[in-house]
Amino acid sequence: MSATHPAPSDTRLAMRARAFGLLILLAGLGMSWFFGLYPLQQAEAGAARISYDVKIFVAGPMITVFGLLLLLGGARVGRAYSGPPRTREQHLLIWPAFAMALMAGGAAFWWFTERLHALGYATGP
Repeated sequence: MSATHPAPSDTRLAMRARAFGLLILLAGLGMSWFFGLYPLQQAEAGAARISYDVKIFVAGPMITVFGLLLLLGGARVGRAYSGPPRTREQHLLIWPAFAMALMAGGAAFWWFTERLHALGYATGP
């Protein structure tokens, strides 16, 4: 039985991918809070008018899921996201993550608008 160590450059690449994933994850969570949950907190505090952009319900989950996958998957996920998906492994990483992010964004938007309606705010154009 034999064991091999990954090349130092692979380990370094994995560490960088995970660190970048943590940074992206924190950025996604921060954006989601500031542009999504902060207006909701203002509404709960009784603000007469709040403003929010619907785009945060797409961008926030996309950035957060991308960062989480990089944090968990390291260099393998980093290579999958480095260009358009070409291999089966890349497709199996990218498309389910995209679908999860869209579902999370849709659920967050639904929850957000329901909370606003419960607080007596009118949403829509």
